[in-house]
Amino acid sequence: MANPFDFDSGAILTAAQLNGIAAIDSYTPSFTGLTVGSATVSSFYTQVNHMVYFGGYITFAADTTIDASLVSTNFPIASNSTGAYLSNIQLNFYDASGNAYYMGHARVKSATDFYLYYDRTSGIYNYLSNISSTNPFTWTTGDWILWKGTYRAA
Repeated sequence: MANPFDFDSGAILTAAQLNGIAAIDSYTPSFTGLTVGSATVSSFYTQVNHMVYFGGYITFAADTTIDASLVSTNFPIASNSTGAYLSNIQLNFYDASGNAYYMGHARVKSATDFYLYYDRTSGIYNYLSNISSTNPFTWTTGDWILWKGTYRAA
């Protein structure tokens, strides 16, 4: 959903316009490097002027697989970000068989897509590492990926 109106100096806002500010809509994420199959996918976003707030999750089914070493998905609305990293987009991963949680972050792929990485620690250093069929764990039914964040729309 785009902003329901522009904020103009001296404009008189109607109740319908005020109620439309930050209305939450759903969007359909598309993935590269991940075959959705019959997984449960839910996602949302809202836009206030140029700020977009969004999130979603995918819960793996038996036919959901990670096919590549770089997994990406799309923004609900194109981003104006030119930097490589979006530290304000957080990722959470859940391993149902091990009952373990992992954290991650996003990196810009393009104005329309971002990469999903998990946080990996080696000694005293923390860095982003590619998600694969076995990293940060071996994916199976019931595992999930959750993303949430904010960014500036194009």
